Amino acid sequence: MDVNLAVVGLGRVGSIHARNSFKANGINLKCLVDADLGKAEEFAKELSCRASSDFQLVLDDPEINAVLVGTPTVTHYDYVKRALLSGKDVFAEKPLGVDIDQIDECYRLAEAGGKILFLAFQRRFDPAFGELIQAARSGKLGEVQFVRSTSRDSPMPSIDYLKTSCGIFHDCLVHDLDMICQVFDEYPVEVHTHAHCFIPEIAAIDDVDTVLVSLKFASGAIGSIEVSRRSNYGYDQRLEALGSEGMYEVRNPTSDSLLRSSDGGAQASPISYSFPQRYRVAYNDELLAFGRCVAERSPSPVTHEQSRLNFLIAKAMEESLKKGAPIRI
Repeated sequence: MDVNLAVVGLGRVGSIHARNSFKANGINLKCLVDADLGKAEEFAKELSCRASSDFQLVLDDPEINAVLVGTPTVTHYDYVKRALLSGKDVFAEKPLGVDIDQIDECYRLAEAGGKILFLAFQRRFDPAFGELIQAARSGKLGEVQFVRSTSRDSPMPSIDYLKTSCGIFHDCLVHDLDMICQVFDEYPVEVHTHAHCFIPEIAAIDDVDTVLVSLKFASGAIGSIEVSRRSNYGYDQRLEALGSEGMYEVRNPTSDSLLRSSDGGAQASPISYSFPQRYRVAYNDELLAFGRCVAERSPSPVTHEQSRLNFLIAKAMEESLKKGAPIRI
């Protein structure tokens, strides 16, 4: 089955997906949609496809059988719902909606129409993270006792972006949560959040910029998530899993392995500047996985239940911060 794709939304992530889809084997990029028609036309010229500011044109086109939604977070539900009702398979950035009812409705529509609904958690497609998860699940680490995830943004996202991001828990920490739960192959039964806002512009939109969450699991395992909205030394993304038989750690990749030492000290190459560089391979492999799901009619790697739990636990993290106490799931 050919995958004839339209990409809607050409912002931070949508533009990455658009360029990847142009190069991807098995995917035919047909149309780009953005509220800024000039931007869509500029990208379309580069990627040899059509451009529009009208999403309805995509929905009415029988040749297009798949839609990638990369619009602002608060609009995901509307675009996903309309695409599914028009009989399109859908790749969507998370979250699918601003509440659990919207998320459930999207999955019900996909199931009723026999359509693929592929929710994007790109870290699942990062080779190093994938190897760590496989090591934990295969028993190489023995009994996994503790997992720590660290994520620090570079550069700090714009305030305009943050205003529509649904907040740091649904925008950032949900990725760390997903990774930790993939390692343990279970979801936490309790979360406890500590956070503060050091950046006045973020405080003004009623969000925080620095967060620490501890997670308890029914097995007795413990998880820790540490997130910051700013890191002046690069895009810091690390994952560590400790087991009874060893420890795996995903470190920040650099452009080379050269360590430059002199009487002034030792210096390594810088880590990735931001997410497009750090997750270049993951974004590409994620899109190829969506193409295979559409072509082979195989299920999405992120299930309805996983999507629900990620959303609900992110909400519980928020609630813990507001109440200043642990929250049982």
